[in-house]
Amino acid sequence: MSQVTLYRGEVKRIALAGGIGAGKSTVVDYLRSEGHVAIDADEAYRQLTAPGQPLLDALVDAFGAAALSADGELDRSYLASIVFTDPAALRQLNAITHGPIGLEIRRQLDASTGDVGFVAIPLFRAEHRAQLALDEMWSVQVTQIGRASCRERV
Repeated sequence: MSQVTLYRGEVKRIALAGGIGAGKSTVVDYLRSEGHVAIDADEAYRQLTAPGQPLLDALVDAFGAAALSADGELDRSYLASIVFTDPAALRQLNAITHGPIGLEIRRQLDASTGDVGFVAIPLFRAEHRAQLALDEMWSVQVTQIGRASCRERV
């Protein structure tokens, strides 16, 4: 069994922040391939909104049955068409989803046993630092040339 180096008595927690398409998922994949705990907030969201999950039910209650696809999954395109055109709907979505997603990420971080736990957060806000007990925030950015190189495996 390997020795775990603790940071201030706990596993060091680092947020990976960046906008859409910044490369967070690529960094998460790399960190996982190196054996690190790396949690993706988008993955947690998808898990928590799977059919039969309470968060999906809450979204249907708030946004109607049209928020479900024919196969009973969350229709993300439909939801996006509402919340990205109506600031009040976006606030409602955030109020419904941010708490459960934060709790799931915190649960996963608390269960991690490595030296460092990473969490990719698409829209990093100051309150994430306290909610997730984060020690650091790293900004992830990639150039268009970098994205093309990764996509083409150049």
